[in-house]
This record gives sequence, structure tokens and C-alpha cells, in this order.
Amino acid sequence: MSSLDLGPVERYSGPFITDISLPAGWYRVNHRDYSGSGYDRGHMTPSADRTATVADNEATFILSNILPQAPENNQGLWSDLEEVSRDLVREGNELYIIAGGHGSDGTLADGALTIPQAVWKVILALPSGTDDLARIDTQTEVIAIWTPNDASTAGRSWQDYRTSVACIEQRTGLDLLNAVSDPVELALQGAGCDGAIAGSSTDGSDLAPSFTGCADVPNADRAPHAPVEILLIDKAEETVTLENVGTAPINLDGWIMCSIRGGQQHPLDGNLAPGEAKTFPGPANNIWSNNESDPGALYDPQGRLISYWPD
Repeated sequence: MSSLDLGPVERYSGPFITDISLPAGWYRVNHRDYSGSGYDRGHMTPSADRTATVADNEATFILSNILPQAPENNQGLWSDLEEVSRDLVREGNELYIIAGGHGSDGTLADGALTIPQAVWKVILALPSGTDDLARIDTQTEVIAIWTPNDASTAGRSWQDYRTSVACIEQRTGLDLLNAVSDPVELALQGAGCDGAIAGSSTDGSDLAPSFTGCADVPNADRAPHAPVEILLIDKAEETVTLENVGTAPINLDGWIMCSIRGGQQHPLDGNLAPGEAKTFPGPANNIWSNNESDPGALYDPQGRLISYWPD
């Protein structure tokens, strides 16, 4: 998206448009397939990103640009990130944007239209100019998000769901940045689903609050509970049960489990396979209060809050 895509054209007001260019034998989604479903017709290229001409705006309503999106997601954090994107363009940048859905949470249209379990987006932001490929380098700004496609995103910020390009590629099997040189691609991809986010932050925010010590109470609402989630803390037995909710194995060396009330920490180690839940013994000394509320917080080696157990 560039400044040339933005103009005075108002939003198309007709029904969403069936894509008649699809190959023979492909199901051609129609406007009525969404009626009464509880899902929005969620644009991947937003209408407001194409307001230079009537034809460009109408093209965003072709149903091959649309997927079933939870209203809380589409009208909330997804819409907010779309506005951030347009602000970046107005500030003199142009954006390369890739978006899509993943997994299945059921179907519409008698099984012909999949409701994605998650929606994701990758944005590269570079100053406007020519020869775009040559201007994408290791310092190019990257925004990558992966969000559940359900009501759990209500009231949440898109920053809560930041991830890396590599993690999205890992989950989807796609190779999103293969047109740039290998060193640049590697830098922009970042680490996999258990690593740091890619690129530099456009707004200076991190995925979640940074670790400053176990006595500090983190902003629990910012914990993504991914790629690892705290399932249970048994304060009497001094054990912690963790689950790898991602699709890649995770090495827990350098991860920290915190007792908030006691301000004590317990370094973790070992591995978690995808989908595996495992109970980890505590340290030799007791860190959990058995008589009072004692929340727990899990931090990764980069110091980011990953999961929070409220007790």
C-alpha cells in the first residue's frame, strides 16, 4: 500500500461480490453464505486501503478477499492495526502487507467455506521510493501478528498478539519473504515460535512487559499465554505444570518461573514437545506461599511475560 492507493472515494455500499474468475470446480462464495452466521465478512485488503478509484475500492469486496472473521476481532484490534497501517503511509512510508487465516473452527456454506481458527498479518514498512526490493534491508520495520479468530480478542490490543515472521511461516508452511536476499530474509524473519519478535518495533512496544524481577507485578492482561501456558501451580508440592500450545518444540533453558508474593524465582530447563504438558519440580527451597494468594508469572529468556497464573 502506498499514498497512491489512498484518495477521496467513499466505501462501496453494495453486496459483496462473487469471484467469477475462480477456476471451474471451485466453490464461488456468495454474499448470502455469511448471512446469520455470526461472522463478519472480514477484508484481508481493507476497503479503506483502496480509495483512489471506485474500481479499486469495489475490488476489495470480491469475496476471494474475504474470510469469516469474528466481529470482536475484525472490528477491534484488526481494525486498529489497519488504521496504524494507513497512518504509516500518510507519514511517508509504503507497506507490503500479507494476511490470511489458518486452521478450522467449522464451516459455512454447507461445508464449502472454512472458518479460520486464527488470522495473521505481516507488514513491512519502508520509506516511499523506487526499487523497493533493493530498499528492504535488515533494518526494515516489521509488524507480525497472529490472533485467535474468536471473541477472546475483545478489548485487546493488536500489540498483545505480536509474533515473528518465522513463527507465522512455521505454523502455516508459507515462505513469505523469499524475494529478498537470504541475509535480509533471515534478519526480518526473526526466531521461531519460541523466540524473539522479528525486526524493530514500529511503535516501540514489545510483545509483553519485560522482566524486571519477580517482586514486580506484571500487567497480566498482556500475557499471550503462548507458546507456553501455565496450566497449574501446586503450591503445596512446589510444582508447576506447563503446556506447549505451539507447533514447535521449545527448550526452556533460561526461562524463569516467578512467585509474585514472595518475589522469588525458579529457573527452568528441559524441553516441551508441541502439545506436550509437563509438570516441573520446584527448587530445593520453597518459593510459594501456601496460606495466601501467590500468583505466578512465566518469562522467556528475552525477559518477556509469557503466561500468568492468577491464583
